[in-house]
Amino acid sequence: MKNINDNNSWLKALSSEKTTLISHTNTLHTSRPYFGFDKRITNQHILNYTVAGGYIAGFDNTEYHLRPGSLIWLRPNTPHSFRYFPGERFLRMINFRFSLCSGEKFFGFAKSAHVVENAGHLLHYSQTMLNDALCKHSLREERCKRLLYLLFTEITEEDEVVAGRVLSAGERGKLIAYIHEHIKRRPSPNDLARVLNFSPDYFRRIFHRTFKCSPRHWLLEQRIHQAAALILSGATVSEAAQELGYSDIYLFSRQFKAAKGIAPSRYAFRKSH
Repeated sequence: MKNINDNNSWLKALSSEKTTLISHTNTLHTSRPYFGFDKRITNQHILNYTVAGGYIAGFDNTEYHLRPGSLIWLRPNTPHSFRYFPGERFLRMINFRFSLCSGEKFFGFAKSAHVVENAGHLLHYSQTMLNDALCKHSLREERCKRLLYLLFTEITEEDEVVAGRVLSAGERGKLIAYIHEHIKRRPSPNDLARVLNFSPDYFRRIFHRTFKCSPRHWLLEQRIHQAAALILSGATVSEAAQELGYSDIYLFSRQFKAAKGIAPSRYAFRKSH
C-alpha cells in the first residue's frame, strides 16, 4: 500500500473514474459524555460536522474547540485525540469515514487536517452526502467524489483567505464600542468573540494577527487607558478602580504601573506638573 499525500494528486484522484471511494461510515452520530480517546490513528479520512454540543480535537500539538457549526477533516494516518467539553451532556455530529484508492495507492491531501470553525456555509455538503448514503443509486460514488472535490476546494480557498485575514475597521469599531459600554463588568476574550459571532479559537488567531497581542492583553490595556483618563479628569485611584470593576485596589495599582511605568497615585501628579 502506498500513501500519496499532496493536493494536486488528491484532486486528480477525486476527478478520476479510475479511483474507488470506499465508504466506511456515513451517519448522524450522537454520543454521551464518555466519548473521547487519545492519540488514535486510522487509515481512513475522517470528516466531522458538529451539529450540537462540542468537543476538543487535538492534532499536530494543537487543540481546537469545535462547537456547533464547525468542521474538521483529518487526513488518513494522522494521530489525533477527541474529548468532550467539560459539562457537555451530549455531542451530535455528521460523521464520514472513507478511503480513496486506486489499486495499492491511497490518496490524501497535503496537510494533516483542515479545520473550519465557522462552517455553516458548508453544512449542505455534509447533509447531501448523508442523504446520498441512504440511497442505492448507481451514481452515488461519483456524486460523493464530486461533492468532496467541491468541499475540499472551498475549504482550501478559505484557508488562503483566513491566513491573511485581519479584523476590518467595522469589526474593530464594534469591539471598541462594546468595551466602552461594558468595561465595568470586565468582559472576557470570549465575550469579544461573541460580539463578532466568531468561535473563541478563530477569534484569538485573527485578533492576534490584527493587534499583534492577545485579546486578554488588549482588554487590560483598554481598562488601564480608561483608568488613566479618569484619574486625569480628577477621579481618585479608588474611584477609577471601582469604575472599571476592580475590587482589589492593589491588583489595580500593580497592573496600572506595569502598563504605564508609574503608580496611579503618582500618575495624576506627574501629568499636572
